[in-house]
Amino acid sequence: MGSTPEQNFAGRRRNTIFVVDHAADNLDRFKTLFGSLNHLVYYSTSPDDIRSIMEGVSPDIVICNLYMPGSSARDFLGYLKKKAPHAIRMVYSVESDLVELMRLLSCGIAHRYFCLPWEKNNLGELLLRDLATRNKIRTKKCWDFLEAESLLPVLPDVLREIDEILRDDNFSIERLVGVIEKDPVVSAKLLQIVNSSAFPKISAISDLQRAVTYLGIKQVREVVLFVCAREMFPPAKRCAEASVTVARQSFRCSKLAVVVAKTVAPGWEKEAATAALLHDIGKMLFFTAPFCDTYFSELGAQGTFNPFDPAWESDQEVFGISHTEIGCCLLLWWDMPLSIVATAAEHNVALAQLGGVSLSVAIARRCLAEAGQPGRVDVEIDKLPEEFPIEKWRSEARKIVGG
Repeated sequence: MGSTPEQNFAGRRRNTIFVVDHAADNLDRFKTLFGSLNHLVYYSTSPDDIRSIMEGVSPDIVICNLYMPGSSARDFLGYLKKKAPHAIRMVYSVESDLVELMRLLSCGIAHRYFCLPWEKNNLGELLLRDLATRNKIRTKKCWDFLEAESLLPVLPDVLREIDEILRDDNFSIERLVGVIEKDPVVSAKLLQIVNSSAFPKISAISDLQRAVTYLGIKQVREVVLFVCAREMFPPAKRCAEASVTVARQSFRCSKLAVVVAKTVAPGWEKEAATAALLHDIGKMLFFTAPFCDTYFSELGAQGTFNPFDPAWESDQEVFGISHTEIGCCLLLWWDMPLSIVATAAEHNVALAQLGGVSLSVAIARRCLAEAGQPGRVDVEIDKLPEEFPIEKWRSEARKIVGG
């Protein structure tokens, strides 16, 4: 479904890309893939060369092999995280290294991992899509906007402690659970979410350790971030109810995105659930004290917040920046996986341009908007492929909204 990555690329701005691999054949594949595109690409067999280049050039994307002479990917990507926090960090290796690749993603060292061989895993198409996503992310614009308002948010203590544990080679589920247990509110809400229909399971989970084991370390980090969102962006009194409404709507979207993903992105249902939870996190910023009154004065004709009213999507006109731009940049800086970042960046674009997790969440949003405003019909949904169970999704959306 949708336009090809090459078509999405046409006319877009240049990215600066660093590729590091000691294997010449892999570098040749990257040169073939990126050679016809309008990007500035540096190829190197040594991370030391890249460190030297970075003294004068800041990357948008860095791609490296898990194994590099004289340096580990973990150390190199950790250096990049500090030196170039705006860059997307990708790591790859053969499928036998999957556990280590997943570890790097789960603890925020990498935003994306992928496995060789190229042909089997469609790596060329995946990378081109990721580059198209990067073109939608305006990190400097968002950074300047937040800095001007003194609103550069930091991760809550519980998330920083989770990351420290996950980066330890001797980490254990017990230690992870111990950190989460120290915050009763986070513990209770994590159990509530894991027992919702967004995460189908055979029976209820009442034990935090079972919940963490069921979710997996990557999803735990994402769910905890969702739970902590209101702590990071405390709403002004006038916007408190709207803040709760957005969280509730994200939770509803999470439930429906799982149903949609079974058809659109089978095998990625959990990823769709957590991407839906976090896709509107940028909107929470506009409920804080510096923006709340302006937000309501400019957009709230009825004086109340309605998540289904298109007017509330017009924050770009009010503030010069949109909640999608803010949201995807925050998630990138907080080292969320690229599928989560992309969903925040893309959930409002045309369905024909999307695929996978982003498409699952975007469809869920549109079905819920229809259900929340009887008589409203989203034409884009009717243009989806005939094999998609559209009426089933619409029916499920009406149940969720009604409940």
